[in-house]
Amino acid sequence: MKRFLTLAVTMLLVLSMFAGIAASANAEKPEIVITIPSYFAGENVNALMFLPMVERFNQEYENRYRIVVEELVMTEYGDKIMLLAQTGKLPPLIHGNGVAVDWTRQVIIPNELFYDLKPWLDERPELLSRCIAESINFNTVDGKVVGMPFAIFTPIGLYYNETMFQPSKPIGDMSMDEFVAELGDNKIAFMTAENAWCINLFQTAIIGAMDGGQEYLRDHLIDKVMDFNNEYWIESFRILQKLLQDTMTPNTVGAFYEEAANAFMSKNAAVIANGPWMVGDFIEETGGDKWSNGFTGDQVRGAAYPGNIVCGNPYEFGWIVPSTISDDEREVALAFLEFMYRVEEIEEHLLIVGGAAPNVPLSDSFLARRAEDRLMSEYLSAMKSDTLIVSICGSSMPSSITVPEYGKLMPLLIDGTYTPEQMCQELTKKAAEFAYDD
Repeated sequence: MKRFLTLAVTMLLVLSMFAGIAASANAEKPEIVITIPSYFAGENVNALMFLPMVERFNQEYENRYRIVVEELVMTEYGDKIMLLAQTGKLPPLIHGNGVAVDWTRQVIIPNELFYDLKPWLDERPELLSRCIAESINFNTVDGKVVGMPFAIFTPIGLYYNETMFQPSKPIGDMSMDEFVAELGDNKIAFMTAENAWCINLFQTAIIGAMDGGQEYLRDHLIDKVMDFNNEYWIESFRILQKLLQDTMTPNTVGAFYEEAANAFMSKNAAVIANGPWMVGDFIEETGGDKWSNGFTGDQVRGAAYPGNIVCGNPYEFGWIVPSTISDDEREVALAFLEFMYRVEEIEEHLLIVGGAAPNVPLSDSFLARRAEDRLMSEYLSAMKSDTLIVSICGSSMPSSITVPEYGKLMPLLIDGTYTPEQMCQELTKKAAEFAYDD
């Protein structure tokens, strides 16, 4: 018995010694810090979701991992990443949908600048099961997963102020002509600066309502439109030109998004095209300081576009982990991807930014909280089983056209300097001028 006790004590001492050595080693291992350039910052509504999520990640992995966000505006992001690629200094995570799809296809993929996520996802089937099938297929190239497939789809419709505009039926059930006729003297909030976002959405809906338009835009997400001299663009610019001339607010030319939003939230416009992330602006606690001229958030209703259309694009690359980063950086990047795809983090994203996660088992508490948001529920319910999902037409253009050429040329269409045909000719010239080299 004494020999047994002596042996047991010795084993405990040895185990304690090894445990102490392991703890000491972990304590001495330095914190791994990575910096992620992101446009989910500043005035971008995604900042309300993304920055707190980064903070939660940093708290959970305190003294082990830490993420620092380098805040950029969206229009700077693509150029920044392309410059970093040229200098061989890509960051540990890249917004795949923040850079041009054609650039990713022509630079990132053939030069194998991405870390193949497939083996990592194969070991985490629960993460992959949360992703949207179309996004998995798009992000998979030659059997390799280039970017993290999306779990969330964000349908983009429009908002209208019911104290100014009372449509006789759901807007999605109208044609564009019916919509404009019922709108009367009311205005739509547009802007031509940046990527002319609100105009781009309406043109998307116009093309999507044309025979074969949905398929046309989808098919050019990878092989971008280089020749705009066809009926999809000519006819849509013809309809768009008249729509702008008849319904745009006086501040449209040269306006940035904030000015378009201000026009809507000051009752100078009855309609604005934008996504569910704008709902926060219609809640007094988070957006009331932007209201004026008798506007209140409870006046707002959500709808699809005429023709029963919503804009949206599951055909984009998700977060890309470069192949050029260190093992330590990759460890943090993958840990953050896994953190982002937790059910509770997806739920926070949906509550703050909006959207739908069709393959995620959402909790009862989330569903109860979502039901409390009347406008968000109404906005998302405007998308029905037969609603056409049309990829944003700006995504079918070369990135150099989307920002800034499309918006720069728009005033010339509005004032009649360019006919729709001339607008298409000029865009075709610009596309050839700025085309990427293979």
